Amino acid sequence: MRVPFEQVVALEQVHGANIIRITEHDAGKGARSDADAVRGSDAALTNAPESVLAIRTADCAPLFFLDPRHRAIGMAHVGWRGASERLASKMVQAFRHQFLSKPSDLIVGFGPMIRSCCYQVGKEFKSVFGSFVTKRADHFYFDLAGWITEELRSEGIDLKQIHDCGFCTSCSNDEFPSYRKEGASARHMWSVLTFEKARKSKHASK
Repeated sequence: MRVPFEQVVALEQVHGANIIRITEHDAGKGARSDADAVRGSDAALTNAPESVLAIRTADCAPLFFLDPRHRAIGMAHVGWRGASERLASKMVQAFRHQFLSKPSDLIVGFGPMIRSCCYQVGKEFKSVFGSFVTKRADHFYFDLAGWITEELRSEGIDLKQIHDCGFCTSCSNDEFPSYRKEGASARHMWSVLTFEKARKSKHASK
């Protein structure tokens, strides 16, 4: 499927928990330059049928939200700061407020992110994320995907509504960018989400 750049909407991504609702008037923002990206936000949702939401990541979690019942979509960029501010939970609440979505209406997808096998953090993370930080060989590791899953479950999202690709950006650095693995030279991966347009079918007559 081709994604027209003039419809892409990208966010500034400031490692926070601000969510913005996108309208058709935002089309093209941040698509070709960070200079005109939607400012001050790490998450967006919309029911504008032509919108294409975009997130850039290189270890953080790209989250995809779909409410097929109310024809609404959303994306969130979640690193440890966004996780500590419960951005995934706030997205579910935002869908409820903006589109009257029930938790049972939502489907959530996890894109490639750094996983607990590789996400080494400081001891101080334990006081914030509790059991989602484990110690191995004198180092601490954070389970970002597990934390996000628990956030979603606390909002009423059933596990069967969550679809996780399972890829670790650090383990699979030959396929995905990883800031932890590559440092400042790491590029970013784009994740995009849009509405599937109905295709017209042609029926041949005899």
